[in-house]
Amino acid sequence: KTGKVIEIKTGVGGLMDIEFIIQYFKLAYGGEKKELRALHPKKIFDSLRNFKPITDDKIDFLEKNYLFFKAIERNLRLISGFSRNSFLKDEEIIEDIISNLNICMTKSDFFEYLHHIKSEIRDIFNEVLNG
Repeated sequence: KTGKVIEIKTGVGGLMDIEFIIQYFKLAYGGEKKELRALHPKKIFDSLRNFKPITDDKIDFLEKNYLFFKAIERNLRLISGFSRNSFLKDEEIIEDIISNLNICMTKSDFFEYLHHIKSEIRDIFNEVLNG
């Protein structure tokens, strides 16, 4: 759809879902697992791999896409000149982001990929909360 807003941070399956999962595990298990109290996301993801509250594949997926969303967010800020966490599906900035991130896909493939990973992130989110 032309004009559709894509949320990287606050949308379903976005950065905040990943950050919420991290905070959930920190609060639920940080008392007994000191390594979960780390502040740096890389250390937290490594701690989760050791602790295994969910599968390594899911932790790897969350970490990979946390970094991917942060890279998109950083590019949005650099290209736009101001902080932003969303863009319109028909904005020209998308081609710049795809190019800057060295992603070999069309705009259409990029949006399909975003939709897929956001859906998977939300599935993990629901699994953690309803687990």
